[in-house]
Amino acid sequence: MRATETVTVALGMLLCVGCPGGDHLLGALSDGSGDGSAGDDATGTSGAATDTDGASETGDAADPFAGAEAIKPWAEGLGAANSGVWSATRNRLLVTDPIADAILEVRPMSFAALFTPAGGPTALVERGDALIVAESATGRIVQRDADATTVLVDGLVHPVALASDDHVWIVDAVTDDSTSILRLVSDGTWSVALAELGPVRGLALAADANALLAVDRDGGVSRLAISATGTFSGAEPLATVADATPAVCVDDRDDVLVGSGTSLIALAPDGAVVGTLDVGEIVRDCSFGGYDRRTLLLTTSTAILSVRLAVAGPP
Repeated sequence: MRATETVTVALGMLLCVGCPGGDHLLGALSDGSGDGSAGDDATGTSGAATDTDGASETGDAADPFAGAEAIKPWAEGLGAANSGVWSATRNRLLVTDPIADAILEVRPMSFAALFTPAGGPTALVERGDALIVAESATGRIVQRDADATTVLVDGLVHPVALASDDHVWIVDAVTDDSTSILRLVSDGTWSVALAELGPVRGLALAADANALLAVDRDGGVSRLAISATGTFSGAEPLATVADATPAVCVDDRDDVLVGSGTSLIALAPDGAVVGTLDVGEIVRDCSFGGYDRRTLLLTTSTAILSVRLAVAGPP
């Protein structure tokens, strides 16, 4: 069933209804340790991911997974963390857990709550020393600093994804079948940039920051070119991925990496499938990190996994 809803923007608020939660974080929080370099080996742990080769079978030079090292556990004991973002300034991965109501700071083989409670966080991006967080329980976008929380956008239905360049791009799930993408600019003003898009669940910024890549609930992957004024000309379909998850990230060649069941699919800029990475677990999000941005960090249902690639991701 496809529902269509018109979203009318008022300066202060969009229509707000209740929003669902997510899965729960399992395991006790522990103190963070390690230097946070995703390129370092993680040791002292066991699990199926340790024995996963993960390397693509194509051997094609166009395949970003060609020559990938074995997938390793980077941090275990997470039950269902959602969005993950690499913090280059502090050499750590930040993930959200809306049911545990926490933003977690993850380093090799450890994690700890950075902020709690946090309003049911579903996604976050880092801007300088502050975090911009989407809160599913409140329908707000907030800025979290070391000692203050500022509400930036209020009245959303269910913010599910964020991406950031000079601005912050927000996906708001207005209904089960319709989403809006909003733009929050650096001066704090915001607007709906594209309304009544399909059920988008994942969002990433292209390597040149001139487009957004969106993944919808039905596996459709689309490119949304961003104009100089911050608007979209429309959604350009790239591909349809089976068993798509919200995980989507882009490498420096503009390959689009999309979660597909327990694998990660690589799409070339024209939408052609150029590689498949067998992860062995459902990937909820992906982020490039490490000192050279060649460590791909995978947020799964039980852990953060890491794999070294030959192709780096954007800073």
